[in-house]
Amino acid sequence: MNTFAKKHFLLFISLVFIVQTQLWAQKEKLPKFGKVSKADFAITGIEGDENPDAVIIFDLGYSRFNQTPETGFELVFERKTRIKINNKAGFDYAEVNIPVYASGRGYERVKGVKAITWNLEGGKPVKTELGRKEVFEEKKNENWSIKKFVLPNVKEGSIIEFRYTVVSPYMFNLKDWTFQHKIPTKYSEYKIDMTPYFDYVHIKQGIAQFDVYEDYQNQAGLPERLVQTSMYNKYFKYGLKNIPAFKDESFIATINDHLMKIDFQLSTVYSPANGQRQVLTSWETLDSDLMSHSKFLLFVDNAQSNAKRILKDANIMEKSEVERFTYLMNYMKSNYDWNGRHGIYSSKPPGEFGSSKSGNVASMNLFLIALFRQAGLASLPVILSTRQHGKVWLAYPVVDKFNYVVAYVRVDGKWILADVTNPQCANDQIPIKCLNGQARIIGREAKHKWIDLSQAAQASKLQENISIQLNESKDSALVDFQIKTTAYDALNLREAYQNNAKELAESWEEDGLEIRGEVKTEHYNKIDENYMISFKAAYPIEKIEDQLFIPPFFKEVFEENPLKQAERRYPVDMAYKRVRLYQSEIMIPEGYKASSLPEDFMVNDDLMTIQYKVQASESKIKLMGMYQFKKAVYEPEDYAQLKAHFEHLVKYLNEKVGLGR
Repeated sequence: MNTFAKKHFLLFISLVFIVQTQLWAQKEKLPKFGKVSKADFAITGIEGDENPDAVIIFDLGYSRFNQTPETGFELVFERKTRIKINNKAGFDYAEVNIPVYASGRGYERVKGVKAITWNLEGGKPVKTELGRKEVFEEKKNENWSIKKFVLPNVKEGSIIEFRYTVVSPYMFNLKDWTFQHKIPTKYSEYKIDMTPYFDYVHIKQGIAQFDVYEDYQNQAGLPERLVQTSMYNKYFKYGLKNIPAFKDESFIATINDHLMKIDFQLSTVYSPANGQRQVLTSWETLDSDLMSHSKFLLFVDNAQSNAKRILKDANIMEKSEVERFTYLMNYMKSNYDWNGRHGIYSSKPPGEFGSSKSGNVASMNLFLIALFRQAGLASLPVILSTRQHGKVWLAYPVVDKFNYVVAYVRVDGKWILADVTNPQCANDQIPIKCLNGQARIIGREAKHKWIDLSQAAQASKLQENISIQLNESKDSALVDFQIKTTAYDALNLREAYQNNAKELAESWEEDGLEIRGEVKTEHYNKIDENYMISFKAAYPIEKIEDQLFIPPFFKEVFEENPLKQAERRYPVDMAYKRVRLYQSEIMIPEGYKASSLPEDFMVNDDLMTIQYKVQASESKIKLMGMYQFKKAVYEPEDYAQLKAHFEHLVKYLNEKVGLGR
């Protein structure tokens, strides 16, 4: 941009900002920060949720674009929040975390932090202010830090409020806004003064209609001719009232996929000197950019010499494809370490990664692809978003929505997803955290571009064989457990307890079992085989007069329905399909007989199979309970039926067997 054009550009922006600031000041009458009345302390919740742990009275966000002589623009985000704390469980909301971004091109700054705790003393609001030295910074990684503070003197019944400003040089980082939280909100509002020099895609989630909405151009300012078009500042205001708390149910990947919120993605940049530049392009362009990126597909190409040197003496081509795949997976897991970092770009060039033998997930799995290719196995990178990171936006090709890379390799005609960051994963298994919606294959050779990870995930099975023998006094039973797990169920147990017999024993003792002897395991280190656990335990038996009541499956099954809500507007995400099989054999003591038995039960539809069978003789009772989830992810329209099936599981599998004389 030449000197005259730049001065004219900045003069225009200055005039527009003066006008827009005056307009907002005229239109908005927002709650006064730092002014609290006695009546404010009477607020406890919203209609339908009158006594939560805490309630957000107001949450106000405001983003605008500021002129700077050096770069032309900076983003300024201001936030004001007031919360009523009702009980000790609400104290967590007195801790405030502000994420800030930095890179080689600059850093975001937090300024203007002010925080006040109000308590009602002698019928009057009394304030305690946060000190300047009580704001701390915690570095999370090379790009992100957290500014954090805790409001002082918080008690049950306190009102807390805080405000701060974040100034950012990054136009891509227009702040998203979350209206919904785990506590109810009386009013949430987000305003944006949008300069005409940047366009953003607005992506609304979980919101049918705003209670307050404004969207208009300010034509009182001076227009600028850009690409033969008169362009004005645009203003947006989004508001919601009486927002219910998000009920954090079972079977979700991350609540951020389901909260009421609005996200923004930079799509186009306009310039008086350079015209229009498209930021949000197409999936094909995203693919092309990754294929030519030095830290992505070019990393694979540049790693070929390293891979060739590694395989020089391995006689790799004399092995079958299955043997080559297994050899290379085991080689990577044994010789290289994942540093715990995610990302789709390699953290190191091939040579440095090869010498340090450590790197982020991209370094690990892109190098694995280089080895596969050097060994004659067709392989492509697949990018995905982990469960905690959130779902990928299929409608918008945004590379930042991906944070993980796995290998896609063809072995004996079958394509397999592979990952070497977790040695406890089977070689044909990617971590559970990766089972999240759609993943994209990168490479010209790919015949299709998307993989549904819920369909690609292996179905898993947990089987328990239980043998129950009553003691002489009939007040306790000696129980023999034999447990077999496959695929992701085996991985869960391996990761959770690390084959620690003491911790395994403690987990069952928490359910009322008294472990007798040691807990034994099999195949902990044989990750491609079933993981087996066996142990003996004593369990108290309920006795009423001459009647004995025995739970055939103890606490190994659902004791209550995990689906609590009347309806659900987001999926039930189990990550992978699963089967549970419980087989129990109860030995009938001499002088007793079966006095009450559960009824047989059977359900088989598109969602689930549930089967319950009971067989009784004079000496023993055999019970079999089996259920199968036929989907990894159930859509909201399946919720009512799935919830009813859970009710059946709770009812039948927890019913006790009665023995009487």
